Amino acid sequence: MDTSINVILVDDETLDLEMIKKTIPWEDLGFTIMVSAYSARDALEKAAKCPLRLDLMVSDVQMPIVNGLSLYERLRNQCPDLKALFISGHESFEFVKRALQLGAFAYVLKPIDNNELIRELSALRKKILSERGVLTEPVPAGVNETLANRIVEYIETHLEGTFDEALDIKKIAEHFQYSANYLSTVFKNQMGESLGSYVQSRRMQRAAFLLTKKTYSIKDIATKLNYATASHFIKSFRTHFQTTPGEYRRLARYSDLSRK
Repeated sequence: MDTSINVILVDDETLDLEMIKKTIPWEDLGFTIMVSAYSARDALEKAAKCPLRLDLMVSDVQMPIVNGLSLYERLRNQCPDLKALFISGHESFEFVKRALQLGAFAYVLKPIDNNELIRELSALRKKILSERGVLTEPVPAGVNETLANRIVEYIETHLEGTFDEALDIKKIAEHFQYSANYLSTVFKNQMGESLGSYVQSRRMQRAAFLLTKKTYSIKDIATKLNYATASHFIKSFRTHFQTTPGEYRRLARYSDLSRK
């Protein structure tokens, strides 16, 4: 049974088009981007040359010369079963009304909420596969697992060197362009612990490692781990390890000496 869904992306804003291509996990969701175009004319020319059937058009509505709605009408002459998901920076009732009249599946506003777009794409995939008779085909698994793994890689990368504000949960969410709540939920479901807990645990592991190095004072370590004060760091360390940084350092040194 054919489960491939081929996509044509159209947006006259180059940056917006590239962001959609890079920040949405298309393949994990079950989509293949066959055509990317920066205007309606470009889209029509590339679609005509595309060797495979196009199933979905994701397009900006307001483009010069030929807008997204007119483009959809023209493309359907080539691909009668083509579905459409429109994107727009303006919530125009007339555009929405016309889009619905043309049979558009969804209308997403800019700036794009990746969570919303992923939900719409997942629902649209179900609809397309249902029409093909693939009634029990699930939404592809692995999207959240991939995201969780990318978060872990990001955290580990920023552990090398100064533990800076890039590891603040809000900053992590901004980096991946998801809401902090959504990112935390995905991470907990996949990893079995909250994102905040994981970051704090890795922070403390890093602290323990640095305490074995004679070159760093406790104040230095607190600064490297982005604590506002040494006392705040000491309190967090004691809560996590049930001992103070100073005592941990003494025990680590005693352990090293006893092995010599």
